[in-house]
Amino acid sequence: KLILYYNFTDLLMEKRKHQRIRTMKRIKAIISNAELEALLHDISGGGAALGIEYLAYPNDKIKVKLDGLGEILGEVVRPTENGLAVRFVDVSVELEKSLKLYIDNLDGMDG
Repeated sequence: KLILYYNFTDLLMEKRKHQRIRTMKRIKAIISNAELEALLHDISGGGAALGIEYLAYPNDKIKVKLDGLGEILGEVVRPTENGLAVRFVDVSVELEKSLKLYIDNLDGMDG
């Protein structure tokens, strides 16, 4: 018998293409043409976790407004206990570079 052992953390890191940075930054989000206050719990080049009081469903469109970057189009992956998990969509190479700089700056501020 061949027995394969996987460390769950290693599997999770393999699945995640982008490093996530935890933060508690106040931002704005737009859902269904409503601009709402949100708390950015974490962010990566692929998406974000938002603390937001709004009932949204998987695949709902959302715009995440970040200082210096403007509005980033995303879609809801799932509701969470404290808000929403969001995946960024149609991320250009230029936006990906800008997101990396934004995230690196947040990481430096938190450290």
